[in-house]
Amino acid sequence: MLMKGSLIKDQLDNREVTLYIPPSCGACSLTFPLLLVQDGDSLFASNTELLECSFAQGKLPEMIIAGVKPVNRLNEYTPWPAPALVPERPDFGGEGPAYIRFLAERLLPYLQTNYYADGRREMTGILGASLGGLLSYYAGAVRPDVFGRIGLLSASLWYRGMMDFIRQDAPAAARRDQRLYMSVGTREGEGKETVQKDMPALNRAAFELLAGSGLGPDRLRLDMEEGAFHEQSSFVRRFPEAVEWLFGQPTETADKVSAPGRRLE
Repeated sequence: MLMKGSLIKDQLDNREVTLYIPPSCGACSLTFPLLLVQDGDSLFASNTELLECSFAQGKLPEMIIAGVKPVNRLNEYTPWPAPALVPERPDFGGEGPAYIRFLAERLLPYLQTNYYADGRREMTGILGASLGGLLSYYAGAVRPDVFGRIGLLSASLWYRGMMDFIRQDAPAAARRDQRLYMSVGTREGEGKETVQKDMPALNRAAFELLAGSGLGPDRLRLDMEEGAFHEQSSFVRRFPEAVEWLFGQPTETADKVSAPGRRLE
C-alpha cells in the first residue's frame, strides 16, 4: 500500500517541522485533529501507511501529525533544570516551559492558519518518547487548555522531581478531560547503573498514581511490552497503537487496561 497523504517540511522560527498531511486535507473545508510529536518525524515517517489503514478501516479519523525537530532536546524536553546523570554529560537545561509556549502560542496557531488543524483541545494531542514523553506529560499538565490527548512512550519519569510532580498533579489530572496513553518495555532498565534502571517501575507507579486518583480505563492506559528495551525501534513500533487509542474509539473493556497495565507479548 502506497502512502496517500504527504510529508511536508516546513520551518517556523528557525525550527524544522515535518508535517504528515492526510489525503482529504485541502479537498474541502474540513479541519483535522492534530498530533504534535517530539523528535521530528522519527516516530511516524515509517508508520504513515499503517495509520492510513486505520483511516480506511474507520479506526482512526484522518489527522495532521506535526513532528517538531529539537534544537537541544536535553534543554527543551526537561521541565526544570537538573544535574546530569553522569559527570561527562551536560546538565539538563529545564527549558521545557519556553518550548511549550512555542508549541501552544506559535506552532498551533500557525498550523490552524496554514494546514487545516482543528485547534480545539479535544482535537489536539502531544506525544513523545523518552525525554519527549516526559515533556509531553508536563505539557498536558501545565497547558490542559491546549492539549487534550497525551502520549508517553517510555517516558523518562526518572527525571529528578518528576514523580513528585505527578504525585501532586494526579488529583488535578483526574479532573482534566484528557486521555493519557503510556507504554514501556519490561527490559528498559537492564544494563543501567543510574536511576534509569527504574524506568519500567516508575512508569507503572505513575500509572497507578493516576488510576488511583480517578482516571478510568476510558481515559488512561498503560501497555507493558514484554522483552522490549529502551530503543528507537520499540518506540516506532508502539506509535500506531498509541495514536489509535488516543484519537480512535476505545475497543477494550476495563479489566484489560486496569493496573498494573496491559502486557504486549
